Amino acid sequence: MITTNWLDLTNFSSSKDLISGSTGRNSLLWSLESASGRKSFLFGTMHVRSSVAHQFLDRILPYLEKCDLLAAEMGLDEYEPEAMIRGSSLPERVTLDLILGDKSYQKIRKSLLRSFGIDLALFRTRHPFLVSASISESLLVNDQLESLDQEIWNRARSLNKTCVGLESFVRQMEIMQEISVEEAVRQLRQIGRNPKSFRRNLRKMINFYVDQDVRNLYKSSRKQLEGLRKKMLFDRNRDMSGRLVNLMKENAVFAAVGAAHLDGAKGMLRFIKNEGVKVKPVKILL
Repeated sequence: MITTNWLDLTNFSSSKDLISGSTGRNSLLWSLESASGRKSFLFGTMHVRSSVAHQFLDRILPYLEKCDLLAAEMGLDEYEPEAMIRGSSLPERVTLDLILGDKSYQKIRKSLLRSFGIDLALFRTRHPFLVSASISESLLVNDQLESLDQEIWNRARSLNKTCVGLESFVRQMEIMQEISVEEAVRQLRQIGRNPKSFRRNLRKMINFYVDQDVRNLYKSSRKQLEGLRKKMLFDRNRDMSGRLVNLMKENAVFAAVGAAHLDGAKGMLRFIKNEGVKVKPVKILL
């Protein structure tokens, strides 16, 4: 998923309020220089096992090597499959077919099967947000063994770097439970009604990522999240930025988070800049 591990895929304002500004300043990699002159880096990932994202890996490794510590969006050593199942489940005796109504459930199920090969019956007791995330992942070619985030984590471990998460696994599970089921169901209905539009929008976001166009990537993610923006972007951007700035006080940090978290008036780059950190794009050439 683009916005955030399973979570990911700011109010839009005038261009002067956006860190990235013109297309010439767009980049997935940003230099963060503290008041003491110590440099850290912030990289926007895609949480997928696709070469679309992995093509940037070799280009960012020299910057990872310069740092003492890796701060991933989540501490990947904390992941627990059983806890993930519990955390992403609907309340007892609540199922998607009951929420949607049988007629609507069957109609959406048929649409998702035909368009994406996703069987809604497999998610009958799961949070509907997880269905949307799985659909997004299904549209990518998973030609890599690990997600880009996991590969960065593994490389950092091999370099004997300290590895931490800007969010804990427990916190991500809490956020999943805080997401409005009604809002997630509304989005699922939209996908079922117009799967071509969903596919088209995802392709646009992938192109924005490859072009390192963080401004339009942010805008597209913000638009798609609609009622989930505050929970999925704004609040998390603020909290992850605060944690990163604290880590930067004692360490040179390489941070890797979903690319949609970077830009915007309530994006991580803006929050970090407001803490007196010098923020500059680092050009990545493929």
